[in-house]
Amino acid sequence: MYSTRAAARQMAQRTPTSCQLNAAARPARPAAWHHGGRASRAAALPPTTVPQSQPQSRRASSRADAAAAAAAAARGSGPSGQTAASGGAATPPPGHPAGVPGEGRPRRRAGRALGRGLLVVLFGLASCGAGAYASWRALSSRGMGFYSDAESLERFAPGEGEGEGDAQARQVEQAINAHPLVAELRRRGERGEVVESRPHMKMPRAYRARSLTGGALAGPGRVPVPAYAWVEPGGRSLVSVVFVGDDLCGHPGLVHGGFLATMLDEGLARCCFGALPHGVGVTANLTVDYRAPVPAGSYLVLRAETTRAEGRKAWVKGRIESLPAGGEAPVLYAEATALFVSPKFAAVAKLFADSATIAITSFISPYRADRDLARRLHAASQDPQDEALPFVEVFVDVPLEVAEQRDPKGLYKKARAGEIKDFTGISAPYEEPTNPEITIKTHESSVEECVAHIVDWLVEQGHLQLP
Repeated sequence: MYSTRAAARQMAQRTPTSCQLNAAARPARPAAWHHGGRASRAAALPPTTVPQSQPQSRRASSRADAAAAAAAAARGSGPSGQTAASGGAATPPPGHPAGVPGEGRPRRRAGRALGRGLLVVLFGLASCGAGAYASWRALSSRGMGFYSDAESLERFAPGEGEGEGDAQARQVEQAINAHPLVAELRRRGERGEVVESRPHMKMPRAYRARSLTGGALAGPGRVPVPAYAWVEPGGRSLVSVVFVGDDLCGHPGLVHGGFLATMLDEGLARCCFGALPHGVGVTANLTVDYRAPVPAGSYLVLRAETTRAEGRKAWVKGRIESLPAGGEAPVLYAEATALFVSPKFAAVAKLFADSATIAITSFISPYRADRDLARRLHAASQDPQDEALPFVEVFVDVPLEVAEQRDPKGLYKKARAGEIKDFTGISAPYEEPTNPEITIKTHESSVEECVAHIVDWLVEQGHLQLP
C-alpha cells in the first residue's frame, strides 16, 4: 500500500513488482490491518485491468508524479524502507475475453494479441525478479535484510589476529568442521535431507545486536563462533553443534543451567518453525530435565524432533549431549519437551511494528471483535512513555456478487452447494467496519486510483512523506 507511481501502474497491470520507499519517506511504523468487505472478499486489490483511456483523478495523477520523483531520488540515495506489492495475471473486464478475436477478424490478429500478452507476462515476471533482487540488495547492504541459509554460512570467519579471542575462534571453528558428525550431516545436506545454516548469521546486524543468543551471549569466552544447525525440511528435526566457553558458568567450571534452558528453548523452537503456518512461534511451555552437569569449555550437540503439529501448535522434544570423539558414546546433559504456538496475525504485526517495521496484513477478518482486539493490541504500548503504534484499518468494500465473479477457485459456488461450511458471506456472517480509516471500492475505482487514495491518506496523516 506504500507505493510509488511506477508500482501503482504495475499493480494496475497486475504484474508483480517490488518497490522501495524514497530516502525522504520516514513512516511512523503503522500496521495496516487490511481485510475484505461484505463476504469473503479478496483482501488484496482485485485482479482487474482498466483501459488506458479511462481518466484518472487529477489528485491521483499529481500524487503519482510526486511518488515518481521520490522513486528517482531513492535510486540516488538508497531506500529508508521497503515494501512489496504483488498481483496475478491480467484479467480483462467482463465481456471482453482476452486472446479471442472478434467475429470476422483474421486469425493472425489473434496471434498478435496472444504474442503481446505473452510479452507482457514475461515483462511482468522480469520486473518482479529485478525488483525483488534490488530490494533484497538494498536491505542487505544497509544491514536490514534477513539472509538465506546459504548466505549465513558465508557471513562469519574467525579473526586473523593474535589475540586470545581470535585464536580460540579459529580453533573451535576448525574442530567443529573436522568432526565426523558434521561431515555426516553435510553428506545428508548434499542428498537434500537437511538444510545447513548458521541461524544467528541470518539476522541483520542491527537485529543480531539486540539478540540475547546472537548478540549478548556471543563472543570470546561465551559462544566464540555461531552455532551450526541442520534442519530437516518441514520442521521435522534439527541437529545443532556449538561450543560453550568458560564465561557462562553457574557454579565454577560448570555451564549455567539457565543457559542450557535458553539453548533448548531456541533450538526446539527453530526445529518446529517449518511445521507452523507462519514459520514462527512463541513458547507456550518448556520443561527441562537436567541429567548431568556440563563442564565449561565443551562442544555440545542439540537434537530436536517435532512430535506433533496441529494448526498453530507444535509439540517438540529434544536433548543436549556432548560432541563425542570417534567411537565414544555421547553424554546426556539435559532433556526437554516444549509446546510452541504460532501467534495470530495481529500479534505478529505488532511485533514488527514495535521494531520500527511497517507491517501490512491482508486476510479475511469477518468479526468486529477481532479487529477491535487488534487495534487495542497496537494501542497498548509496551513502554508507558512510547506513543501508541499507528493502526490503519482498510475496508475493501465490494458487493457480494462482485466477489463471487472474481472467485477463480469456485469457493463461493462450493459454499452455496453446501460443500464448504461456515463460509464468510454465505453460511457465516461478515460484520462491516463501523469506522475504518480508509475505505476503497475496487468495483468502482481502478487499482491505481485505490493505491493513490491510500497514499494520499498516509501523507495527510503524517505516516508517509513525499517530496
